[in-house]
Amino acid sequence: GLDRLDDLGIGALVQLRVIGDAIGIGRFAARLDRIDPGAIATADRPMRLMELVDKLNADKSAVHRLLRHLTECGFVTRDASSLQYKVGPAFLAMSSAAISRADFCAVARDYLLRVRDLTGETVGLHLKVGHERVCVDGVESQHDIRSALFRGERRPLYSGAGGKVILAFMGDDTTSAVLKHAAIAKPSVKALASQLVAIRKTGRAWDSSERFKGGAVLAVPIFDGNGIAGSLTVSGPGMRWTSQALRRHLPQIQKAVQQISSGLGSGEAARLAS
Repeated sequence: GLDRLDDLGIGALVQLRVIGDAIGIGRFAARLDRIDPGAIATADRPMRLMELVDKLNADKSAVHRLLRHLTECGFVTRDASSLQYKVGPAFLAMSSAAISRADFCAVARDYLLRVRDLTGETVGLHLKVGHERVCVDGVESQHDIRSALFRGERRPLYSGAGGKVILAFMGDDTTSAVLKHAAIAKPSVKALASQLVAIRKTGRAWDSSERFKGGAVLAVPIFDGNGIAGSLTVSGPGMRWTSQALRRHLPQIQKAVQQISSGLGSGEAARLAS
């Protein structure tokens, strides 16, 4: 739902389409440039309904109806005494999440290429979004046989090395909540809990690929100034991306992740690698 603020940066357009379907207005998302919280965000002061109608040159009933639903979702707020509208917390959170995602990718991009060239394998960048991780960037191996990259894919944190290495460094309450969901989806919760303990000790996750048979994945956590932010994964066929190859390249991979985390305002990755 739209009350999950850390989901807004990734799923905003999809969620706004859901709003449109719910209120019965066709092609709602395509009309956001005409009647949207951005019209209020660009104003130099809070505005009343009729001021917005004039500013947007739109039908009063349509503006009122959309404002009502945007208010319910937290994108705008309405002062009860002045009857003026202004930007709401959800709109601010969405903007912040979008900026954070852009910073995350911009800081990491050069290091993704370096790790791909170092290992020869596919490198993925995953961002923590609620109880999921989202693949936001990456570079594929140049080998004919390689692990594929799926940008935009969402996976639960208990699934795969890239999610487990994030989950291992989240708070106890969040970890417990995710493990409860994992118990419904799969029976090996005790094994997962043991894996998380091992990941905290080593600062990395090494697992067989859940994407294709015979594949292997290394995942290393990325931190920002607020804690765990995401993960970097290196994946490839097990015949080539072996434990020996991992040991050979791990120090340089960890150094790259340290530099990403440092660029995001954290020194935690350096502590884990020491």
